[in-house]
Amino acid sequence: MDSISKSFTHYKNGAGIEKDISLKSLRKTYITWGHQVMQKETGLLTSHSTAKVLESYYIDPQILSVVERGAVEIKIFGQNSSLLIF
Repeated sequence: MDSISKSFTHYKNGAGIEKDISLKSLRKTYITWGHQVMQKETGLLTSHSTAKVLESYYIDPQILSVVERGAVEIKIFGQNSSLLIF
């Protein structure tokens, strides 16, 4: 785990990212985005026992609002991205 943390810091610095972020920040964002799709079943992905733990510590409403806004506003090839199915 120590090697992963050091590698993350190395690449973060190499990318010129000055914002105070960590692996924890990425985990929270990943879980929040997954929750956008999985809703009540997010615990299956994260192995958390209750939705209360996820909502209290991992689901970030600010990130969700950004994801939702992006789904509506980001256009790819002139179409609304929420209409594209990959």
